[in-house]
Amino acid sequence: MSTFEFVDVSQWPQSDSAWDEVVAAAPAAWVWTTRLAHNFRLSTLRAAGELHADRSFFLIDQGRPVGLMPLVIRRSATGGGAGLEASYREAPLPWPSVVPGTTPLRDIEEAMLEEAETRCRAVAAGRLSLMLSPPEPNAEVTSRFTAIARRRGYLDSSYPSHWMRVGPETLSQVRERYRRDVRKFTPRYRLEVLSGNAIPDALDAEYMELHRKDAGTLHRPAETFRAQMDILRQNAGFITVARRADDGTPAGMLMIWRIKGAAYDASVAVDPQWQREQVSHLLKWRTIEHLLAEGTTSYELGRIAASPSYLWQPSDKNYGISFFKEGWARDGQKTVFEATKYFDASCLKAYFAERMATALTHQQLE
Repeated sequence: MSTFEFVDVSQWPQSDSAWDEVVAAAPAAWVWTTRLAHNFRLSTLRAAGELHADRSFFLIDQGRPVGLMPLVIRRSATGGGAGLEASYREAPLPWPSVVPGTTPLRDIEEAMLEEAETRCRAVAAGRLSLMLSPPEPNAEVTSRFTAIARRRGYLDSSYPSHWMRVGPETLSQVRERYRRDVRKFTPRYRLEVLSGNAIPDALDAEYMELHRKDAGTLHRPAETFRAQMDILRQNAGFITVARRADDGTPAGMLMIWRIKGAAYDASVAVDPQWQREQVSHLLKWRTIEHLLAEGTTSYELGRIAASPSYLWQPSDKNYGISFFKEGWARDGQKTVFEATKYFDASCLKAYFAERMATALTHQQLE
């Protein structure tokens, strides 16, 4: 019988390399669990003044880390009595990552979830939000997630995401109108793919300015864009850049996170001045060309907006984005598993009060 020990990541020697090794060896760990993505999300919490504590920990078995649990406690207006919850600002925390070994995976996952819940209760956090999203659809992961959610009393809020197998036929299956747009507008732009040391420092500010133009405002400071770009500088992804062919003006950029032969649409910004020239289509096409050249096997594009539900009523923008992504994924999808454990009744009530308010607005009942 194994004896598990839990050690804070901050207390483990050579924790950065240990973190990277666990992610590399854990089959279900993907882009969400990387140390670089974790650091980026910490930067957004610090910038918003919401970071309470980083309690991420390793599970140590026979003297070595075989499990990793990124655990962030943040301040939240809906975090319950203490105003705290365990999540990133814009996303759930990654599911525990486990290295295969002699100890059953289920035992290690259960132990890590129990420890995470204990740490949440110790600071009176209102809830723990988790996401399990392996690189590709996986039946074993599906059955394991549902079994654990039932045993531990989690609420399941999983959803479908646009996903595509990357192969020789991928580009020929793209929506015909998009292929025509690529042929028409490509000559007006210079498209390049950058990663690692090829990403100049100046690109951080250029992307931030594109983001401001696209969104109409800036929601986070420069240091968070630097942390975001550093993921790509460490070769955990790349950025596709579209510049005007005549003067080199940046018209759009698409960030891709990629590990284990699988890619994810991490972030995109397009200057509204050039949207009619379908810059997003050019970025996506050049990105897929690069994925093919590198031997990437799959590509996830993001959540599917199909119809209104009790818990989510997509906006017209959500539907438009999903329609665009469907033009590339062509009915391909995977399930992103999400689960939440509540420790405070007021936190659960606040969550459903928010959902109720949006549903009433959607039904025009206010």
